[in-house]
Amino acid sequence: MTTAEFLRQAKSLISSGRTYFSKRNDYDTIQALFDLGIEDRRGAWREIMKLKPTDQYKPPELDRRGSKELIWFFKKEINGQIAYIKLTIDQNLCICISFHPEGYTKK
Repeated sequence: MTTAEFLRQAKSLISSGRTYFSKRNDYDTIQALFDLGIEDRRGAWREIMKLKPTDQYKPPELDRRGSKELIWFFKKEINGQIAYIKLTIDQNLCICISFHPEGYTKK
């Protein structure tokens, strides 16, 4: 699958509300979004809808959790900051695995 095909499929799922934000134990997702100037998960999905194939910064990798799905890596400037976004599609859902500013560490 190409990056463009992945984004087309992901955006179709997002448009139909088939989304899930992974819970993170290593950082506070809501705080990470606030730090990027994004108010909530809906705002994060709006930013994801703007992703382009050129926002991909490294090739996809197999999910280490064993789902056999690919994890896609994107980097995008949001409100003057670089944001890192990891996405996958699993069980007919677009899953946001992480969404945080560059250099973000556990707070």
